[in-house]
Amino acid sequence: MKLSGTIICMLMICDMSVSAQRISDLPKSRSVQTPVQTTVQFEKTTHDYGTMQQGAGGNCEFWFTNTGKAPLILSNVAASCGCTVPDWPRGPIAPGTSACIKVKYNTEIVGAFNKSITVHSNAVSNPVMLYVKGNVAASKNQPTQTQKSNATPVPMRNIVTTSAPVQNAQPGTQDSIKFEKTIHDYGTMQKGADGNCEFRFTNPGKLPLILKTVQSSCGCTVADWPQEPILPGKSGSIKVKYNTDIPGAFSKTVTVLSNAVNNIAVLQIRGNVTTSQ
Repeated sequence: MKLSGTIICMLMICDMSVSAQRISDLPKSRSVQTPVQTTVQFEKTTHDYGTMQQGAGGNCEFWFTNTGKAPLILSNVAASCGCTVPDWPRGPIAPGTSACIKVKYNTEIVGAFNKSITVHSNAVSNPVMLYVKGNVAASKNQPTQTQKSNATPVPMRNIVTTSAPVQNAQPGTQDSIKFEKTIHDYGTMQKGADGNCEFRFTNPGKLPLILKTVQSSCGCTVADWPQEPILPGKSGSIKVKYNTDIPGAFSKTVTVLSNAVNNIAVLQIRGNVTTSQ
């Protein structure tokens, strides 16, 4: 009996030794590494273009320095609007090194603007917000009162969003332009979805209507409109495409300029773009 017990104990000790060796041979679990952070210092966070002419150069730069001890990596730089396009260094910025984020604003869009650029990085102060602002004045290429034109004058008309008579129209010619809608709500749609919509209208009057131009409030919204006169009793449409590659809620306007007495009609699009899953 004593011999049997001794043998059993020895077998148990050997088994425990083998098990311990097997455990020690197993790969050790990897510890979760925290991304190395650094610090960044921008020379400025706001660029004011002031007043510039339509079509002028809309470029500016935001210079920054990696003031930390680890490489600085800009993981993403996103503008609040498609009319503002940033370009940034893709590679690591070494400690003590400077670089810049280049921004271009679409100066074909007339009017005041104030846009933001969000900089995501491995810096302690993450994210960093940059801003561009200014005012774009309309081009002066339009004919002035001293310039002569050989074009046949187009009769003035009234453009409204309902079929109600216009008070300042001439007697017997109370015409109107009737839009089927002035607001299009996309609702919620996925990033990259079809961003097209259409604003149909009718000319119920007696005179031709000419749409001089149709301008959107943002470069992320592109409008297409009839270039030919809309004859009395005929219908037309303004086609609008929103850039659905920009995630987030949006509300944009489309301004219709015509040869009307009340020559401005404002259309609106709105909705929310969610990121693809």
